[in-house]
Amino acid sequence: MQIYLVDAFTETRFEGNPAGVVLEADALSEDDMQQLARELNASETAFVKAGTNGDFDVQFYTPTTEIDFCGHATVGLFHVLAKTGKLKLANGTGQFTEHTKAGPFPIRVDEENGRILITMTQHEYKMTNLPFDAEQIINAIGLKLSDLDMDFPPMLAKTANKHLMLGLKPGALKRIDSNRHQLGKLLHLCKVATAHVFSKEGDNVFSARNFAPHIGIPEDPATGSAAGAFGAYLHRVGRSHNGVTEITISQGNEMGRPSRLFVKVHVEDGLFNKVEVSGTAVIAFQLQTANQ
Repeated sequence: MQIYLVDAFTETRFEGNPAGVVLEADALSEDDMQQLARELNASETAFVKAGTNGDFDVQFYTPTTEIDFCGHATVGLFHVLAKTGKLKLANGTGQFTEHTKAGPFPIRVDEENGRILITMTQHEYKMTNLPFDAEQIINAIGLKLSDLDMDFPPMLAKTANKHLMLGLKPGALKRIDSNRHQLGKLLHLCKVATAHVFSKEGDNVFSARNFAPHIGIPEDPATGSAAGAFGAYLHRVGRSHNGVTEITISQGNEMGRPSRLFVKVHVEDGLFNKVEVSGTAVIAFQLQTANQ
């Protein structure tokens, strides 16, 4: 068993979003994985079992529970697999499949001049309305209805995991003062993984903050699954065009862990085709395990 702590969606140690990565986890029970995730205390930890023909079976745990999918831990995992020579790349590129409880996901790894870019692809999406008034979620994050950017209506969006999308006017992100208990109750009611709160900063450039107190994550500095859902959400609200719309998301700045997530929304004849989320990573630590 090999254990790593990896900073995802960054190229600088101690920035981005830390993820635990545990290789050769075949012998671990669910209790073992939960205890390891609690000990590592990253927002999520990925446990991988090697499959065949480029397939990998992966489970994800927060410090308190198992979740179906995690984007930043996926980026961290495939960065480690590439760095440790466990991926076969042809001319610096490889295609793989990650099998998760949310289903299988195509993963592309591109390496050039030592820089490794991981791309996750999601083909399907689902959108639903909030089961309560937007004022409730606004109150839970300590803001007012006037802070809402009504060009981006609140909505529940799912590609891998389901997320609550909430658009704010520029400047409002910095004023968030959330009531964790109140927010957690609302997110639990929605059956979503996180609240993805964002502001438009320029043409296809967004800032975001992400909250999941109901699953033990007060705030997340980079959320890959939410970025995928956000790309599909932008298509739903008419913010993508035929062909490929490229989006950059800045996240984690308020936490002192700046992150960059790159999203491509693919549309054919006005119909959503797929969304790709890309990012880099850097290994912060490799942990040695003691035999006792």
